[in-house]
Amino acid sequence: MRCAAAEALGKIGDLGAVDALIGTCFDEDESVREMSITSLFVIGDPAVEALIVRLGSGSSDDRQIVVEILVDFEKMAVPRLIEALTDDVEEVQSGAQAVLFDIGPAVIPELIQALLIEDDSHNDKVMEILVEFDEDSVLPLINESSEKTKITQ
Repeated sequence: MRCAAAEALGKIGDLGAVDALIGTCFDEDESVREMSITSLFVIGDPAVEALIVRLGSGSSDDRQIVVEILVDFEKMAVPRLIEALTDDVEEVQSGAQAVLFDIGPAVIPELIQALLIEDDSHNDKVMEILVEFDEDSVLPLINESSEKTKITQ
C-alpha cells in the first residue's frame, strides 16, 4: 500500500509530495524506499532542491541516505550541489561536497567551469573536491578549459 502510494505521488508529479516522498526514503520496507526514490527522480529538480536542504537536518544516518540518493541523481543535481557549497549550514556544505565526490570524475568538467565564473565564493570548496580526484583525471580537463578560455578572450 505504501509502495503504491509512493508510485502514485511520483506519477502525479505534485511538488507538494516531495517532502512526503523524502520521508518514505527512510521506510523500513525496501520496496517503499526504492519506489520513493524512483518517484523523486520523476519529479526531478524540485526533489533535488529539497534533498539538498535535507542535508542540513536529521541524524548523520539520515544525511548519509540523502547523500546516496543525490549521488543517484548525478548530473541533474550537480549545478545545485555546487551552489550548495556556499550554503549557510555547514552540514549542507559538507554533504554537497560528499555527494559531488561520490558522483565521481564525471563532475570534474562542471567543477572546473565553476572555478571559471566570476563569483568565486565556492572556489575553496571546489578545489577541495578536485584535489581528491586522481591528478590524471583533472589536469587534462583543466588544460582544456584553460585553452577554451584563452580562445574566447
